[in-house]
Amino acid sequence: MSAERLEFETLIEYYISNIDKYIRKLKKTDKVSTDCPFVIINSIVEVEDINSKEVERFKIVSPFLTTSPLDGDFASYLSPIGKSLLLKKVGDHVFVETPMENIEYEVKTIELG
Repeated sequence: MSAERLEFETLIEYYISNIDKYIRKLKKTDKVSTDCPFVIINSIVEVEDINSKEVERFKIVSPFLTTSPLDGDFASYLSPIGKSLLLKKVGDHVFVETPMENIEYEVKTIELG
């Protein structure tokens, strides 16, 4: 098995495990909310660059369900930013290593997309 495949399987297993734990703790209510306690696929995440104080928003998406190239407003959960943000909570600091630069973000808001 390749290292990439093992990394992918580990990521997906960890993601599913955390979603399962969260769902099991939910209680039935009549209240509808777009808040999400942590970053999941299809959530919209607002982050602030720790150094520049620039605020950005990303929708975390599956690379397998889109037919067009992703622009700056979208991040695949397999991209460096997507992998780094997945399952993070508001207030968490995230260090993203990209081919161009390394960036540290703080998660500001999370909402369902």
